[in-house]
Amino acid sequence: MAKLVKTRRIQQIGKSFAKIKRKPLLFVFFLFTISFTYPQKKELKMLEKAYKQQSTEKLKKFFDNWSREITPITDEELLTYNDTIKEAYKIFIDVYKHDGSNDFLITQNTLIVRFTEKITCTEQDIIEMLSRFLEPDSITSERIEFYFLNLLSFDNCRTGKETLTHTITNFRPAFHSNGKTILFLTEKYEKILKEFIGIKKYGLIAIEKEENKLVDVGYREDAISIKERVKRQAFLEHNNYIKIYRYPTMMAGVERWTLLPLSSFSIILFDKNMEYAIIWSTGIGSGQELVYRKKGETWICVGSRGYWIH
Repeated sequence: MAKLVKTRRIQQIGKSFAKIKRKPLLFVFFLFTISFTYPQKKELKMLEKAYKQQSTEKLKKFFDNWSREITPITDEELLTYNDTIKEAYKIFIDVYKHDGSNDFLITQNTLIVRFTEKITCTEQDIIEMLSRFLEPDSITSERIEFYFLNLLSFDNCRTGKETLTHTITNFRPAFHSNGKTILFLTEKYEKILKEFIGIKKYGLIAIEKEENKLVDVGYREDAISIKERVKRQAFLEHNNYIKIYRYPTMMAGVERWTLLPLSSFSIILFDKNMEYAIIWSTGIGSGQELVYRKKGETWICVGSRGYWIH
């Protein structure tokens, strides 16, 4: 009897599959869904098994598999891209410093690149501005240099409409990691970690501290209790493998958790000649605006706009 039921079930699956094959677009979507979700579920099961057994060996294997699956871009690959993407990679590699000191550094896998006509005030622009309230003899080279560095990142030095040119979705920079292993946070692995920790709707975890207890703030759809999430975080961070970041918010007593450090770059804005660039280094509800100038083949920081919290 059991064998008959199993046979009928196989026949039903075969008929459903045959119907899908008769609709090419639906069939392609079906195959894509299977190819995307199956490995994801496999990796998640591996992580859950490691947690259940409290096996740090299996946890390390999960991270090792991740690093082997998504590797930093090679010089040969980079040569196939256009000049804009090459320069975006170059400035990232030149200036990026990961916040973490862990064995595995979770790093962004996307980057937005924009262009504008002009970013910086020229020396003549500064002289004209200073001439409005200073005598010519008071406009020294030291004063010009001071204003040059401090005005670079202000909006009145930026002209022209910003144009979105690229959203790099497979961003894999081989930045200086001091011997640490880079883990690029692709959509697949972001979903795996969020599901493992128990983040469902908002992609972040918010908690309240009340009489030394952790209490849900009640506006998410999370599947795992806060106490369990804290245990799972501790497991992932075991042996200094990775770091999950927790930041305060503007809501009193509420914290948010994120997988990426504050050092992550959200946007790079180049001027038309790619001599200057503004980088938005943005974390959860906070960020910083940094201005870079290209000298020779190297990008160096020449100014900044202060740190903010939303």
